[in-house]
Amino acid sequence: MSTRAAVALFAGKLIGIYVALAIIPWPGWQEACSETVAGVVNYFSSDVWGGLEAMTEGRGIFGTSAAAQVKSIARGAPEHGVDADIEHDLLIAVANLDAINRKIPPPTPKRADSMLLAIAPLSFLFALIVATPMTWKRRMIALASGGIACCVFILLRFSILIVVLFYGAAPHHVIKPTDLWNAVLPRVSGFLTETMATSFLVPLLIWVVVAFRRSDLERVVQWLALQAGDERENAETTGKKHDSS
Repeated sequence: MSTRAAVALFAGKLIGIYVALAIIPWPGWQEACSETVAGVVNYFSSDVWGGLEAMTEGRGIFGTSAAAQVKSIARGAPEHGVDADIEHDLLIAVANLDAINRKIPPPTPKRADSMLLAIAPLSFLFALIVATPMTWKRRMIALASGGIACCVFILLRFSILIVVLFYGAAPHHVIKPTDLWNAVLPRVSGFLTETMATSFLVPLLIWVVVAFRRSDLERVVQWLALQAGDERENAETTGKKHDSS
């Protein structure tokens, strides 16, 4: 098989697998993914960051009496005072025990999109690795290590969203604003949690790390150099033909 045919085959597999996982609306598939994402984040929120049951014991998020939880909701359905929205299927709610004791209501939950934050990057990484020509042993190792790295990235995205909800001067917030936070947090949050390109760029970098050996990268560079040389040679040949005519 020629190199061009191999690249075309890889691209076809990549697109087909990604469309099957993330684009085609299989009955119940995205709902199940949304519930899984919420469950995983809540597991870490409860056991690592500090869940609702830890608020009264002072073991809340960031070592405070505050808590955060993620809930899967139906797209287009109003929930907890939040208007209906077909673009989002998750709610991120935060609470602060000190504010609750003072009868200060918690902030309005923030809507989030499981497709943007989790399903798209995981599906794209899975498609990249499965479509890459390699032995199944290498593929399984790449899927395991890449999947862990991508899950860490997803948890980072949710943690940033939670930090944003806890940030500020309102009574329910637990992070006081500083000049550094004011300068960095909005940009980091916007880039990592609101940009679809990030959902493809980070998995792409993970794929390069887990799926390629040094010799593989050297062959790719050599192939690209050959392609560039062929194009330059064709351009020079075409220019000479025009000059002679």
